[in-house]
Amino acid sequence: MALLFSVQNLVSQYHIDEPIKEAVSLHEHASILNTGGYPVSVEEIILNKERFNFIPFQSATENIGFTDEHYWVKFKLVNNTTKELNYYLETARPIIDFVNLYSITENGIISEQKNGDAIAFDMKSLPHRKVFFKLDLLPKTIYTGYVQIKSDGEALNIPLRLTTPENLLENTYNEQIFFGLFYGILLLAFTVYLFFYFGLRNSLFTVYSIYILFVGLLQFAVDGFFHQYITPSGGWLNDRAVILIANISLLFFLKYGGQFLEVSKVSHVLDKIYFTTCTLLLATVTGIVLLPKFLSYAYPITNILGIIVLSEIISAIIIRRIKKKKTDIFFILGIFFLIMGFIVFILNNLNILPHSFYSENGPKFGTALEIIFLSISMSNRIKLLRLENEKNHAMALQRAEDLNDIKSYFLSNLSHELRTPLNLIMGVASSIENDAESNDSKEKAGLITASSKSLLSAINDIVDYTDIEKGNYKLQEAPLNPREILEAIEKTIAPRAKEKNLTFKFPSLNNLPREIIGDAKKIVQILTNLLDNAIKFTPNGTVELEIKHTISKNNRISFSFFIIDTGIGITKEKMNTIFESFSKHSSNDKREFEGLGLGLYVVKTCVDLQKGSITINQNANGGTTCTVKLDFDIVPEEKSEHISMEDRNILLVEDNKMNQMVIKLFVKKWKGVSLSIANNGQEGLDLLEKNNFDLVFMDLQMPVMDGFEAIEKIRSGLFEHINGQVPIIVITADCTAESYKKAKSLGADDYMTKPIKENILLEKADKALDKSFKKAV
Repeated sequence: MALLFSVQNLVSQYHIDEPIKEAVSLHEHASILNTGGYPVSVEEIILNKERFNFIPFQSATENIGFTDEHYWVKFKLVNNTTKELNYYLETARPIIDFVNLYSITENGIISEQKNGDAIAFDMKSLPHRKVFFKLDLLPKTIYTGYVQIKSDGEALNIPLRLTTPENLLENTYNEQIFFGLFYGILLLAFTVYLFFYFGLRNSLFTVYSIYILFVGLLQFAVDGFFHQYITPSGGWLNDRAVILIANISLLFFLKYGGQFLEVSKVSHVLDKIYFTTCTLLLATVTGIVLLPKFLSYAYPITNILGIIVLSEIISAIIIRRIKKKKTDIFFILGIFFLIMGFIVFILNNLNILPHSFYSENGPKFGTALEIIFLSISMSNRIKLLRLENEKNHAMALQRAEDLNDIKSYFLSNLSHELRTPLNLIMGVASSIENDAESNDSKEKAGLITASSKSLLSAINDIVDYTDIEKGNYKLQEAPLNPREILEAIEKTIAPRAKEKNLTFKFPSLNNLPREIIGDAKKIVQILTNLLDNAIKFTPNGTVELEIKHTISKNNRISFSFFIIDTGIGITKEKMNTIFESFSKHSSNDKREFEGLGLGLYVVKTCVDLQKGSITINQNANGGTTCTVKLDFDIVPEEKSEHISMEDRNILLVEDNKMNQMVIKLFVKKWKGVSLSIANNGQEGLDLLEKNNFDLVFMDLQMPVMDGFEAIEKIRSGLFEHINGQVPIIVITADCTAESYKKAKSLGADDYMTKPIKENILLEKADKALDKSFKKAV
């Protein structure tokens, strides 16, 4: 027995014959004691040596495993030198609850040092994130140390490394650099992918960002920083930080892996297993929070769940490979490095790997590489999302274009269908107004004409708005008579003012040039819409159109149109939006005043197209004044002989009987003119082959053969008996810019939209014949 005692005593002592320079493990010179679930004082340990039997560490292992029992470690250091030696002893991981070191001098004096993360940080004997104790070894003395260790159930790891102050300082410095890079990578990844979520609104980025956040917090807690900086006073959160964060990080890792690998689409069985594991993780979190005694069980449970989560992720990758579904290689590499870090962690705990900075921080290297490669895989996911978005955008754009085409086609048909009866109504009304002998009949015919023009104006606004949206709203400039246009506007507006018992003041039209170059339709739109608005928002009083003009030396005329009313006016707030589409003065206006709210928007577009200006100002005595300024080139007056319409043969190609009747009414008044009618383009070609016609009025939308095809065939020169140069005037209800361009490109000489006016039709016919005559000469 005496021999055995002396051998054990020899083994348990570490002799220092010269100062150490590198860290030294004391495991083979130390022994361990498990006192179970009951605390024992150092005095009891010293006084009852026979009762408490310390045993040597087995195979130099330092990993005890998951436990909440009390452990004691005994060691002896013999300073054989003649100098005082100062060292630091690392005795446990930073997350161990209680670690106390009791040192006993040769004369029996006991001194105590406290550490662990269950006490306040400033109560530690050595204020360091790790569990270090300072050892001062006097020369030629034996240092006996007892280390008391108590955890709350986490894996107990006892390093027992003796290191010099220089080594401790150097290691701490190196660790700070490494930790700065490690946590910097995690923080950067968390921030970047959180921003990606706000930019792309894809929940995968949120889950991944939260996973990175909790991975960082887990390492932050394991390294002792959580206790040092967030919960320095200890307490409930500090005691549960590691295990809570570990479960939450596993939960988000599982959610992220499930979404990234599309587990719900790959395997319904695995998807259910994923759901079950998520439930278990949530139950574990609940138990940690609500059940104090559950804490000691939570550590092994969490490690088991961690292995299960990793297995499920690997299973999902394998199933995807079996089903020939592509899995991002960088995601697989990220999982690989996570596993490698986990393996290094286990091997280091079992002392299979030699202790070093790299083996100690193996999990961090694995986690950092995992996050880097997973982030690359997420970047690839962003690329795929971008390509998918571009594809969806292209499809949406194509769909929008298709819808625009459908809308244009619909509006073209709508315009045609509405203009056709309007053409008859206005034509018949105009004929009655001209031929009627009684004033009552003339007045009623005038009201019909005025109402029809109001409806026509709304139709024009809709079509023009569509053209503006598509960028097809263009100027169609040609010589025009300003006096005739203004007089036509007066005839349109005056009855509307009279209906509301308003005084309508119209200027005398003196000294105006005979012809100017401009877009007659748009001039009419501008002034008609503005005067209509003035009448609409003037309950009583006066609406006035004032016109001023100046002629410059370069043969330009500058018009200033002033539309003045005594109406309800416009508030300052509404001035900023008055020219926007679908705008009204207020929500009440929509009920009180009729209209589409497009008029002023179209007006502003018309003015801008002509490089003019428009302003609306509040009058001092109520009402508003709208000022429009437009410039035009003047057409020099030339003497030309009027082409007689007598003995002219005109072909009307029109399928609508009502429109045929209107044209008949007009042409009947033209002396010596013969009118033939074809019901579609094919009939028109047949008549052109059999007869010589001086002029063709061509509709566009017809059955059998439409006007576009008919014009193309006439101008082709392929028909021996058809005059390919016969003047063609398009008369259609289609007022879209596309149809105008197409008809002109096919060879139409002129283009007019229904409803038509007799005087304008006669003027265009005269010009077309004049142009044809000059070509022939």
